[in-house]
Amino acid sequence: MKSLNREYDKLSRALTAAVLALEIQGQYAWAIRAIDDWIEWSGRRPAKEAIFSACLILAARGIGSKVVALVNKVINIPGRRRRNKILTYDTSFEMALYTEAITSLHNRGLYESADELYVNAISKGFLPFSIMELSPISEFKVDPHGMNRAIAHSTVRVSLQHFVQSKNKGKLERDVLIVTGKGSNSQKHLRSARGTENAGRRVLPSNQHGISTK
Repeated sequence: MKSLNREYDKLSRALTAAVLALEIQGQYAWAIRAIDDWIEWSGRRPAKEAIFSACLILAARGIGSKVVALVNKVINIPGRRRRNKILTYDTSFEMALYTEAITSLHNRGLYESADELYVNAISKGFLPFSIMELSPISEFKVDPHGMNRAIAHSTVRVSLQHFVQSKNKGKLERDVLIVTGKGSNSQKHLRSARGTENAGRRVLPSNQHGISTK
């Protein structure tokens, strides 16, 4: 089995090189075809670098739905057994994949697709959910520490949608607190979206975030 895995790893590196070359040429259709052929032939996940590259091509073309479809397809393929139970960008294939895909979408302004992937990621436990309702009466707290700019952006958008859709009028009458800061203890590649600012608090009063309090 070990020798077979080594052979797959060699071929996987060749796939990555091919997709990177297709990225340079902007050939997204061929990149997706190469990845689909790999999955059909091997039944294994492609190397994450190949998926990163494909996401960049698709996002550059403005095809956010195909980025979502590609990530979902790859995530649904069983991966190798994880030895380290602590999820980090370096140890978790899934966390790295969601992080890079969301970042690619965000950088091209494809925010709805980025939000969709973020919701998928938090529902599966591969990215953190930022809502912290420590003060149930006075504040609705969103803390995007430990996230890069793209994930923090989706975090705030999804959290505020969750907040607005609440059926509890008492919750809607609270202020919204968004915590910002340098994120000095954040994980690599997931650092704070407000990396140049000092730690602080940004409060949106309940009568200023588009929600009626009457």
